[in-house]
Amino acid sequence: MQFHGGWCARFTSLLCVLTLSGAGLAFSAGSAGAAQPSGTPIKIGVLETNAGPGDINEGNALDATAKYINAHGGVGGHPIQLTTDLESNDVAVSVANAQKFISQGYDAIVDADANDSAWASAVEAAGIPVLLSADTLAFGSSDDAFGSPQTPTVTTPLEMIAINKVGGASKIAVMYCTEYSQCSQAVPYYTSLGKKYGDQVVYSAAASQSAPNYLAQCLAAKAAGANSLFPAASSDVAVRVVENCAKQGYTPHLLAGAGSYNKGFIGTPGTNGLIGTDHNVPFFDTSNPQIKIMTAAFNKYDPSLTKNNNYDDTAVWNWINGALLVQAAKAAHWTSKTRVTAASLKTALLALGTTTAGGLMAPLTFAAGKPEANNCAYTVEIKKNKFVLPYGLKATCLPASS
Repeated sequence: MQFHGGWCARFTSLLCVLTLSGAGLAFSAGSAGAAQPSGTPIKIGVLETNAGPGDINEGNALDATAKYINAHGGVGGHPIQLTTDLESNDVAVSVANAQKFISQGYDAIVDADANDSAWASAVEAAGIPVLLSADTLAFGSSDDAFGSPQTPTVTTPLEMIAINKVGGASKIAVMYCTEYSQCSQAVPYYTSLGKKYGDQVVYSAAASQSAPNYLAQCLAAKAAGANSLFPAASSDVAVRVVENCAKQGYTPHLLAGAGSYNKGFIGTPGTNGLIGTDHNVPFFDTSNPQIKIMTAAFNKYDPSLTKNNNYDDTAVWNWINGALLVQAAKAAHWTSKTRVTAASLKTALLALGTTTAGGLMAPLTFAAGKPEANNCAYTVEIKKNKFVLPYGLKATCLPASS
């Protein structure tokens, strides 16, 4: 599978550490309108499951990203044209929407869909590159997917390494969402990897978006002796789980991957001590020049994004998707007269090889015929009601044998 080996494979120790470089920025803060894109539009279809308030970051962030790119020269002189199809976790609708984008000759598809496993093979057969806006296993054997979201095969061991660093958090409770099939996949991964890292899943249960509360799950996790809690859910569900557990006097160490904690965690009872892992530079780190540009762009094109308590790293994922497009077009020397197709776009993305999307994430490797290699993460914590990066932008990476 794509999640093992990759750029870090040459290291034999458990961890390899890198410092993120800001060289080769994908986005600049140049003046808007200086070079309006005049080429044919790049048609991007967005497949999005509208499962709750946390999903505001998906389409809205991508729309704001496209507006910023189009105001700054487009993708190699070509404007982005977005078409977003929403479905409320309906497999048939999801497949129909994907088939529409295939038949109408779209150049790329954004995967923000809980049902991607139902249409992934058809998109792969059509040769359409997929930009990721959701953790997924659907593209684990192809070179068609591009983006920063990781999967349980990567996030699980990285989170175990992170909690083992702080100690006293080796007994894990997993509460997984029911809206996305990927959420429940966290349970077997945590269970199977527990012995290797000295950790144990002592409790697991569903945490539905529509549930009125999670008090029963919190009490059961506490009774099971869990001293760490992983809400394998969207960030809006995760914060409700945390609040409910705190009401029961249960405040374990929280574990979080990108997209499962949000702005609203700050000040919420029970969130101090959170330990998270992010492949991307976190949304709150505005000291990073690229996150600073992103935040300013969101504030200009959709101020509701950064003001909303559900603001989280899914917004960064979509900004990175835009950065990858701009970077690929630049490297391929596109102009407004270049004929852009799904095939040429995929070729340009693959040609990036190993990239940080201009300083927005830990290195990510694309290679023809192989799934992307995305095996490293930054550590995030909440201390004294503030998000912090305890090790700065130094990423922990998995060895090839993980």
